[in-house]
Amino acid sequence: MRFHSIHYLRWARSRRVDLERDFPLLYSGMMPPAASSLTMPDGDALLRFDSGDRPALCTRLAADLGVDPASVWIQPGTHWLLFQLAAAALELRPGAIVVEEPAYEPLRRIAESLSPRVLRLPRPRGRDYALDRHALKELEAQGPALLLLSQPHNPSGVSLAGDDVARLAAFASATRCRILSDEVYGAFDPDNTLLGRIEGAAVVSSFTKVMGLGGLRCSSVVAPPEWLEIAQRISDYGPVALPAPSQALAMAAWESREELWARARHRAAENRVLVDAWLHDHDDLLDAFLPDAGIICFARLRPQTHEAAVAVAARRGVRGPFGFGLDRSPGGSHEWIEALRRDERVHLVPGAFFEDPRAFRLGFGCEREQLREGLMRLSGFLREAMEEA
Repeated sequence: MRFHSIHYLRWARSRRVDLERDFPLLYSGMMPPAASSLTMPDGDALLRFDSGDRPALCTRLAADLGVDPASVWIQPGTHWLLFQLAAAALELRPGAIVVEEPAYEPLRRIAESLSPRVLRLPRPRGRDYALDRHALKELEAQGPALLLLSQPHNPSGVSLAGDDVARLAAFASATRCRILSDEVYGAFDPDNTLLGRIEGAAVVSSFTKVMGLGGLRCSSVVAPPEWLEIAQRISDYGPVALPAPSQALAMAAWESREELWARARHRAAENRVLVDAWLHDHDDLLDAFLPDAGIICFARLRPQTHEAAVAVAARRGVRGPFGFGLDRSPGGSHEWIEALRRDERVHLVPGAFFEDPRAFRLGFGCEREQLREGLMRLSGFLREAMEEA
């Protein structure tokens, strides 16, 4: 086993954003709600430690989701949970791991750390990130043990269509390949979950992206009990259990989930109008597909615009090394993104972290006026780059 650096996580932890002055279009989740929107737990609940494999939060989630309590588990953080589930799947049946392409970097790194054979399932940009059906069929012959994907897709925000879900289900049945679905954005598009649509799939959710409660580090999974039994044994080598304050606050958030989800969906819909109009007005400069739900999209500057933006960054003295694995993609979007951050205080995520060095991920879960001003500054930067070119 070799633990590869997850450059995106290290880069994300290094970002310092001043919410009073900056324009944070890099966030992939909602900003936190006001504390007054939750019924805060009392002191005893914050200190009382429920260390069992099935704490009260698990029981409550199972009851509301209509599933067997033995199939629900909570852990501190999505990446740690995905790692445990992937490792457990390989203990149940060794073999290759399939990862979608492009992928959220942690999915790819988890697979590379656990298996000597990592296969890829393309989701072509030219097909709006739908599955490559021919590639899926070809993967059947290789008999993989596990398929890792995100639903909705990160970084594009696109949900799989019903036909693609049916193909995944048939693939899982034909190959006995386990499906592990990262659905931290799922509440933005609840009708498209894989839960109950692919037999034996593990579906991971979080209190971070939609509720805006990343500080809780609380993630949950619904999966077959025999899969969870092994993952729980693996958890003995990590944090073991979710801390008491996170359990108590997550329970309070779950009680208010409909209000928190409604808040997020309203913000997403409202801000999508701004983003849609902005993308339409800048079609000459970039290419992007805006999904029907959520708060992220994956855009790419057109070749001439990209060259101009990178050249402007160089003329303004923005040079490497940039670190975080970015120097492996010279001339990538991270170069002009750094100039944009320095000069305009607008933050974006470089596409190199998602296997497309010319692209960038735009997050629009921030305040409406922050988004409006951030997009205006991004526009000014790109237009100025083209004029200088």
